[in-house]
Amino acid sequence: MPFELFADMLLWRAAQSETLGLRVISLMLAMTHHLVHFNLAFARKALDHPSMAEFVRQLEPMNQLARASRGFVWAPEGDQAGNGTAVFEDERALPNLSVWRSLEDLRRFV
Repeated sequence: MPFELFADMLLWRAAQSETLGLRVISLMLAMTHHLVHFNLAFARKALDHPSMAEFVRQLEPMNQLARASRGFVWAPEGDQAGNGTAVFEDERALPNLSVWRSLEDLRRFV
């Protein structure tokens, strides 16, 4: 459901009841959104292959740069990141997930 339609529906319901109206308006004022960026790539070689060494070396510095960027909200780390090989059944799978405050913030980082 588009947000505008959802908002109109909430406002209509709010008009039906003063008590409900105050709760709905409070809820609408508290609503926020984030942008989830998911990328799935498949490397030409496994990450432990010598040709992938430079790429692997740059992973953590890039993740640190993202975490320090304006608008960055969250990305899985450690055990939260899971196992791309297990999920995508390919040792070359490189899933990447991050959450940003806005598209502009993500574009600035990229």
